[in-house]
Amino acid sequence: MASVFEDEPGVQVFKAHEGDQALQMAAARPPTLVVLDVALPGRGGFAVVRLLRRDRRTANSKVILVPGMDGGGAEANMFNLGADGFMTKLFSPFDLLAKAAELLHLDPVLA
Repeated sequence: MASVFEDEPGVQVFKAHEGDQALQMAAARPPTLVVLDVALPGRGGFAVVRLLRRDRRTANSKVILVPGMDGGGAEANMFNLGADGFMTKLFSPFDLLAKAAELLHLDPVLA
């Protein structure tokens, strides 16, 4: 997922390989946007978004949760936990950039 943003001008990408690492990185450098896999090893994505929302440093970060391919019917739960959006797996890079632009109130660049 991170590779979608790596070539975008002015964007810094930080990759976490498990939930606690994501929380530590976010606390150290509060992100504008978090793209968070629900199936993170260790502390999963649902727990991570809940904790991001409770921390004053990351409470306003936009969060896109990425569940499995069908979402598992968990869309309402994702928003109740504090996610700003979600995208089921197997999305196109353009769709992820468009969702990020929407949440950050940016004009999407059509390539």
